[in-house]
Amino acid sequence: MIQMVHELRRRIEEVPYDSVYGVIEEGTMVYPGSGFKNKTHVQLSICNPDTILGYFRVDGMT
Repeated sequence: MIQMVHELRRRIEEVPYDSVYGVIEEGTMVYPGSGFKNKTHVQLSICNPDTILGYFRVDGMT
């Protein structure tokens, strides 16, 4: 999907995105009326690796 967006932007001579992100709402409500679900998460796609200046790892995570 992201590659198609880049192709369409290229065709109309627009600059491609460096990164895109999306929020995926999954699961059940944390509590009634909260607006948060217990499996909601964010996905991030870095399209231009030159924009990554550094990263870190959390201890105990692989």
